[in-house]
Formats: sequence, structure tokens, C-alpha cells
Amino acid sequence: MRYFADTLNIEQFRKLKNESISLSKKINVFSGQNGVGKSNLMSLIATTFGKSKQRIGSGNFQPEFYEYFTIPKDENYNDYKTYIKIVTDSQDEDFIQKRHGYKNDSKSDRGIRIIPRATNYYSSDLTIKDVSKNTKEKYSIGPSGRIPIPTIFLSLSRLYPVGETNLSSKNITHKNKLFQNHSVNKFIEWYNWVLPESISSNKTKATILNKEKIESDGIYVSPENTTESTQSVGQDNLRSIINALVDFYNIKMKENEHYSGGILCIDEIDASLHPSAQKRLFSLLNTLSGELDLQIFLTTHSLTILKQIINLKKTNPEDYNLIYLIDPIEPRIVNIDSYKELKADLFDKELVYQPDVKFYCEDEYTEFLFKELIRAYKCLFPDKTSQENYNIIPVHLGADHLINLPKHDNHFYKVGIILDGDARTNKKYLLNDYINHKHKIEGLNTKKTNNNHLMFLPTFLAPESYMYFIISELFHDSKFDSFWTDILNIPETRYYTKSRVQSKILSKIKINDTTSNEEIKNANITKIMKDFITKTQALANYYKINNNELIEFFNKKNEIVTSISNSIKSNY
Repeated sequence: MRYFADTLNIEQFRKLKNESISLSKKINVFSGQNGVGKSNLMSLIATTFGKSKQRIGSGNFQPEFYEYFTIPKDENYNDYKTYIKIVTDSQDEDFIQKRHGYKNDSKSDRGIRIIPRATNYYSSDLTIKDVSKNTKEKYSIGPSGRIPIPTIFLSLSRLYPVGETNLSSKNITHKNKLFQNHSVNKFIEWYNWVLPESISSNKTKATILNKEKIESDGIYVSPENTTESTQSVGQDNLRSIINALVDFYNIKMKENEHYSGGILCIDEIDASLHPSAQKRLFSLLNTLSGELDLQIFLTTHSLTILKQIINLKKTNPEDYNLIYLIDPIEPRIVNIDSYKELKADLFDKELVYQPDVKFYCEDEYTEFLFKELIRAYKCLFPDKTSQENYNIIPVHLGADHLINLPKHDNHFYKVGIILDGDARTNKKYLLNDYINHKHKIEGLNTKKTNNNHLMFLPTFLAPESYMYFIISELFHDSKFDSFWTDILNIPETRYYTKSRVQSKILSKIKINDTTSNEEIKNANITKIMKDFITKTQALANYYKINNNELIEFFNKKNEIVTSISNSIKSNY
């Protein structure tokens, strides 16, 4: 018996409200602007399914939401109401239904977990007790049990460059079951499907390769003229995807007639892959979704892949679907049936074929400040701004790793890279110098790089320290007195009196010559600083006095967007 995710209903989940998403049985593609919740939705689906069975490497087939996304303890997650309907390929019309419950496992370092609970959402004529009993009797699935099929979620962490972590490998002998059941041969065959003639079919050596930093391992057979440590980000990304497919092949061989299909989720499938490789990879996934009984979910901004899914959806909507989200402020799902319509939405309508430019950044705090700085500029200079298409992708990699990404794959010369302000210099403990306006700050120089598509956030401070500095300046400097008067006259910001800002932010930590950014983080003031900056438009008010730093930041962003856009357009 095969299981399929059939419908995902969202009454409320983060910024999404009142959406019903029909899911197709073979390939579902999520697309849209950054920040609309594509990856989160995919993870909601993934965490409904899973088996604790061992993969070829160290992981299992049971992804957890907390492994890829964070739900802060102060997030209103108890208000979230999402439901999923699961059907089978049997002839009867019965189905399984689950809601996503939340469990605080912070004490065991697992954060807020998502648990698939019993629900009567899709059959209100029955009680939850009745539904639980029926599901247990017919499918042997308990009230808090997952749908027991192997599931894999490939996050962006797979892009971690092999040259930036320790590698270890273990040879696979020809007596090993991975050779005996043709898993190694399948790896070679499917890898060459995407990158033709990369690996000789006569290769006799295979290893289990481990990337220490992200605890990722799986089969590795070296492409021609390439070693474990010299493979590109694109090659290693493909290796991760092919390994997931081989994992499904391997467990299908083991379980035989007991195999009930699988769920494969891939975030940003197009990352680091040439359009021709993207096209062949999609073809491979389409073929193997049938051969390996997989229901596949993808997120992408690739026009190559989006064009294919639109064409397939037209002829076979039962098996193929495009879930397209718009508006990061109030995300909603829209129906797009034509490639022309989709392309028009992805590109700035005021420009001729304005491409979607990607910016990779360190984490969600970098993303937050980037957006707030752009917002501040638009507030101060509304006549000098125009609509642009760019996506900000936090990949949770350190500055040194982001800087070196282009060395490993040329794809990263065609994206923007945003680094935190503290990445400009090796000098530490600068927050006190900023607060006390010490002149030696001006003597620091920004590191030189060969990447013209790389930029930094303002100052030489890390994001948390930068936010603290801005708030301290607004608080202590008399030239910002009108700011406090103005926000007190607005109901939405009246809460932020000087006394509250003092007690809830500034007094939480004593600033001295050795104050580090980690101390700011550990003071548990980050969320209230973010809320303050957003609600009061603090950056616009701060840079209203002296905006040179903001102008420099915005101009650099424009320079990068223009350069990358022109490069992309030249390929059309």
C-alpha cells in the first residue's frame, strides 16, 4: 500500500492564513519570493512522515522540523493550526488525517518539535477518539504516530563546501551489499544522467564519504580528474541528491513487498547547478518518482524547472503541481498556468526582463538587517528607489565559508553575498569603541576580496552588536530627541518609552572594552531589539541625521544587482 500527502490546510502558520493546498502524487514544486514560507511548508509535509530506519550513511528516514528551522520559545506556535490529509492507492475512499502539534523539547536541545497528532478536521462527523481508533485499527498508526514511509529532507546545508570541512572516507569492498545490490552502480548511472560521462562506468572504487561539519555522509565515486576534496559545490550538491535517491533504492530492495513508497524534499534544487544540469536532474527525478514510488517536493526559483512543471501540470495535474506564493508581507497562493505569466511575476514589470538576483547571507539576522536597511533607504529617498527582484537566502554559513564559495563553484560568482559588518576586520571587541565614539574605528580598513558581488552590512559590528549600538545612539544622543517624541504619539509604538528601552535592552548588559557579540546574544535581548527597530523604523530615523553610510550600502547593493542582472540577461 502506498501513502500520498493529498491536501495541506493552513488556518494559520506564521504569516500564512486560510490556504488549502492540493498536492499531486509525483512532483510538487513550491516557488515564489523569498520569505513567503516555501521551505517551511515543505518541512510541515516532511515531518508528518518518516521511519527510523537507517540510511546508507549515519542518518535515518525521519526528518525533524527543528533540524532545519527554528521556532523560538516566544513564538506564538500554539496559535498555529495546520492539517494534512493522507490518502492511499487502495480502492476504498478512506484516508488518514493529522494536525501539526507542537512540543517544547528545549531541555533536550531539540527546541520546539512538530508532532503529527490525531484530528477530525476532514471528518467532523466523527470524534477525534473515533478517528484515532479507526486509524490505529486499519493502518497501525497511533494518535501521535507518523505515516510510516521513508522520508528525506535535503536542506541548504548540503551546499557546505567540501574544502571547508574535514572529510573522512571508508572504502566499500566489492563484497559489500552496496555493490551486491547494485546501489553503487545506481549511483554512477544516475550521477551520469545529470552530468553525462562524469564517472567511468568501469569505476571499481567507491567509498562512504563523511562531511564532518554537517554530519553528512553517503556514497562517493569520484568523477574523472576529481578527488573527494576538489569536487565543486555543484558536484557535491548532486552527490547529496543522488545519495538520497540511492537510499530509497536501497530500502526498497530491503523491504521488497513491504515498501510503501517514500517522500523526498529538496530545498533550492537549482542551487549551484547549470540550467542544462537542472533540466536533466528534473528528468531523473520524474523517472525515479515512478520507479522508486516517490512523492517529490521541491523549492526553486529556476525558470528552467518552473517551465517544465507548468507544462507537465497542464497535461497531468494529478501527478504534477506548482504551488506559487506571492507577497512576503501577507503570503498567499495564486494559480499560475502559463510560463509567460510566471516569468512576468518573477521579473520586475517596470524593467525589460529584470532577472531574479539571489543574495546569500550568513543567517536570519543578516537577512533582517539587510531588509531593514533597504526599508530605511526607501523611506528616506522614495524618489530614488524602484522595484527590484532579489531573494535573500540565509544559509547559516560563516563569513569565511561564504567568501570562499566562488572558489569551489562558478555559480557563486552569479549571486550576491552579504557578510556581517564584523567580517570586515579581524579586530574584536569594537562595540565599546563605537558607543564611546573612539576615533580609532575610522582607521580600520575593510578586507579586500576579488569578488565584486560581495558586500558588507554597515559598521565593523556583528548584527546583534550593530542593533544595540543603533538603539544606544538613539537613546543617548540628544539630536534624536524628536524620535522619542514622535513614537510616543503613535499608538503602535507608544510602548517603547525610554524607561522600557533602558530596562529591557540597554541595562541587560554592561558594555566594556571586552564586550563580545556573544554576550549580546546571551543577554536574550535580540528579539525585542528586532521588534523595536522594525516597529519604530529606527534605522530610518538614525540615518536621517547622517546617511552617508546608508547611501554607500544601497549603492553597493544596486551595483551588485545591476551586474548580476546584466550577466543573467545576456544568457537569454
